[in-house]
Amino acid sequence: MGLPYTSLLAIELLQQTKGERESVSIAHAGPAAKAGTVLDIAYVIDESVRGDFLDINATDGVSSQLLRDDGSIHNFGLAAAATNCSTGTNAVLRFGGTRAEYQRFINTRPSIWQYAQASGYWTVYIDAQGSDGALQNLMDEDELLAVDEVIHLDDVAINERDARIAELIADMTNNNRAEFILANKIGAHFPVNDKYPDAYSRYLPALPRKVFSEASDPNPNPDLYTEDKSAFGDWERYANSYRNTLLWTVGHFFETLLGGVDLERAFIVYTSDHGQDFHEDGSSGFGLHCGERPSPNEGLVPLTIITRAPAWRDTAAHWSARNYNQSSHYNIFATLLRVMGYEESEVSKVYGRSLLEPTDDPMTFNALFTARFGAEPIWVKVDLR
Repeated sequence: MGLPYTSLLAIELLQQTKGERESVSIAHAGPAAKAGTVLDIAYVIDESVRGDFLDINATDGVSSQLLRDDGSIHNFGLAAAATNCSTGTNAVLRFGGTRAEYQRFINTRPSIWQYAQASGYWTVYIDAQGSDGALQNLMDEDELLAVDEVIHLDDVAINERDARIAELIADMTNNNRAEFILANKIGAHFPVNDKYPDAYSRYLPALPRKVFSEASDPNPNPDLYTEDKSAFGDWERYANSYRNTLLWTVGHFFETLLGGVDLERAFIVYTSDHGQDFHEDGSSGFGLHCGERPSPNEGLVPLTIITRAPAWRDTAAHWSARNYNQSSHYNIFATLLRVMGYEESEVSKVYGRSLLEPTDDPMTFNALFTARFGAEPIWVKVDLR
């Protein structure tokens, strides 16, 4: 058997533009911004959550617990992912970059951890997906040198890990220490049969239960997919199990988080790595994402800022309305740097526009992230209908 796709991707990216990792060189706006203008920043990256399946973006969407009229939810609507596959997207989210130079940024520019440390934040990585300390999504030991605290959740049941992340983030916003927290959630990755408790079986008919209760990401082989082989390719049942999963891993997550977080002193960015293809066009097969000829829905993700911090509440409210359905993952890194206190004009020169200025994004994701052997990336426009 050949190398896994993620290993091949890592090798190719390293061969293409690998260079010495740069240190932080962008200046802060002033001395007062050194320790950040909010106490805590949380960067929550969900897994396989398609933006138009949530109630914040669709009238018939699953309850996300984000339809709150308290001035804290600043929804940027449907956004374009960096890619339609986890590995590339997570790398872009951690290292920034532009559509023209994302590979160079991943290999040579400072990580988000480096910028946070240089701003006076204690850096925290919470990984709900891995096991036994294994790194993923192109993360390596060199990157972890800028991470002060790594939290793995191996001792927590798979379908309880997202709720545990919510508890950890809420606690950190109340500990009087400035922290930058990046969390990779379990979310709604295949298989979705058992990623929610029985009480959340609200969308029916759904897939058989008690099949993958301890699996976070097994080999998506149709023979392993379900004990009831007739359900393979039954997209109504799959989509209902997916909705039930979102009720738990998104809705319950935010119910838990917002029940304990101090939003007066926190700035939270929420998105997902990519969307999903549920074959609404009638096509056959079991491709959910990562294909080089993808459905536009594979790059369709949620994007929301959550805060009541006085320094950012009104700004986020204004720009979420202005940039609704007009932003992408490529706007997030610059946003985080601006909140950390880095000079806005200098950030824009390097990383492009943040969410807190006119984005006017092309709304495309990259279906050929590695651009192998000199090939050009394939940019696919998301479907906002």
